[in-house]
Amino acid sequence: MPITDVGRGIRIAWEEQGEGEPLLLIMGLGAPHGLWPPVFCDRLAARGFRLVLPDNRDVGLSTWMEGAEAPDMFRATFERLRKRPPLAPYALEDMAEDVKGLMDSLELSSAHVVGASMGAMIGQVLAFRYPDRVRSLTSIMSTTGRLRWFLARPTVLWRCTRPPPEDQEGRIEQSIGVLRAIWGDHFPFEEQRIRDQYADFPAGPNPPGLTRQVAAIVASGNRTEQLRQLRVPTLVVHGTRDPLIHQAAGHATAEAIPDAELLIIPGMGHGLPRPAWDPIIDGIVRTVARA
Repeated sequence: MPITDVGRGIRIAWEEQGEGEPLLLIMGLGAPHGLWPPVFCDRLAARGFRLVLPDNRDVGLSTWMEGAEAPDMFRATFERLRKRPPLAPYALEDMAEDVKGLMDSLELSSAHVVGASMGAMIGQVLAFRYPDRVRSLTSIMSTTGRLRWFLARPTVLWRCTRPPPEDQEGRIEQSIGVLRAIWGDHFPFEEQRIRDQYADFPAGPNPPGLTRQVAAIVASGNRTEQLRQLRVPTLVVHGTRDPLIHQAAGHATAEAIPDAELLIIPGMGHGLPRPAWDPIIDGIVRTVARA
């Protein structure tokens, strides 16, 4: 797997697949790029795209920010509610800079961007900071950053922040448990596929990194005003049974971005179930055509 120095002391691991127009796939909180379903990626590549799949900082083989203390996430949220700058070792803006640095290294003057959850937040920041670098944007199961829409069920956050087991196998089991909790209760949880994907990961879960990423989300604040300035073809995808980020967050995101298309997937939780793949891929292709 290639690993690229993107500046500021950060190295980003990435893979690519297919040929055609460049399409960046940015994964979500604590998740390596390998959690994109392989068949989903195959189908996208078959539609004429060159997929570039990075690991965010603090994930996979990208730089782990081990010198930075993992903050108290609940304290960071409390500080945000009090309108004080929360303590976080980095913000979503820094993660967007990582993606831009990777694009520069790959000589990609611009690309279509697809993000899931936190990955969509990074894509949103990239789009309004560097509008000439983003040809189209697909924001999946994400939000504007307004705290009101962050958690559909607060107990899910508790699952994400429990002290991690010391052994690697235990950490993987905990991660699968979290994914099961946020998957929703409509579509069957594809546990064996996800276990197989974890088995292929060259690095295991990084619980302190996940906490730092949550702090980055909280620290980055509400993006609604910046999203209203976007003039890029945008697709917003959300499920009706998302236990982590409420469906209302998808509506709020689509309302904030001018001319955004909203695609609601009945029964989808916070994950990418097999029945949702084709509607989402068709939506991405439609959005790319608008560009």
